[in-house]
Amino acid sequence: MKTSAWLGLFAVAAGCQAGRPPANVTVESRIQKPAPVVAAAALPGTVETKTEHDAIEGALDDREKGHPEASERALLAWLCPSAAYPPDLDTLRACPPAASAGSGTGWALLGEIAFEAGAADGNAGSRTLARGEVAYGKALAARPSRWPMEVVLYKRAFTRYRMAHYDDALTDFLAVVATAGAAGPQGGVDTTLRPEALEYAAICIAEEDWDDDGRPDSQRGFDRPSVKVRLSAGAPWVADLMVRVTESLIDEVSPDARPALQATAARFPGDPRLADLRKRAARLSP
Repeated sequence: MKTSAWLGLFAVAAGCQAGRPPANVTVESRIQKPAPVVAAAALPGTVETKTEHDAIEGALDDREKGHPEASERALLAWLCPSAAYPPDLDTLRACPPAASAGSGTGWALLGEIAFEAGAADGNAGSRTLARGEVAYGKALAARPSRWPMEVVLYKRAFTRYRMAHYDDALTDFLAVVATAGAAGPQGGVDTTLRPEALEYAAICIAEEDWDDDGRPDSQRGFDRPSVKVRLSAGAPWVADLMVRVTESLIDEVSPDARPALQATAARFPGDPRLADLRKRAARLSP
């Protein structure tokens, strides 16, 4: 089985912006999309039954031949026989989560198919994207046989980001930051998701309109209560995150850039990156 079949999300993600892209896309354009080599067979420490293996291979074959609907139908018939096609969200949410590594891979593949279809229509409110979010969540209930867990978590994070669900996306991106690469390559698959997840976490925080009403929120950036909670945890990545948020706001020429710089400098006064941030912020209009 060609490994290219497993890289679909990254190919799509590299060519598309978020549901509501930042005013200045320089931030997103500098992010390097990872292209992990995902195993064409079960990773070490995981097992697929023959039934699971055949179902996965059949779905991948249909997808590679340009028949994602056939792939999705077959996966649903296996993983959630009670779901009609296309499944409504309530039915999909009621489906049992992954109970084995093989079914985890099946749900992850369902998530990717839905993500690609939803990303193509360019609608952040797409129900297809919502199906992808649900499917990735089902996959996370078990360690998928062909994807490291942080890859599936990243895919759900990016799906939530495309849906403009910034708070939920931030939760997932920071979980990737905390876990990706922590134990080294899993099953011979070296994921390089941490830097990108950190960058997208910063973009989520820098986004000024989380409630999607077309106006900047009254509390935004580091002042959002949920962001304050995350930054108060004392995690080792907090300095990197605050610096990246400040960089994002400067790149977007946001009026929130200077307050963000002040907050970052107050929290980490000895950070060597502050000098460059101050130079860049000085070029902003008063």
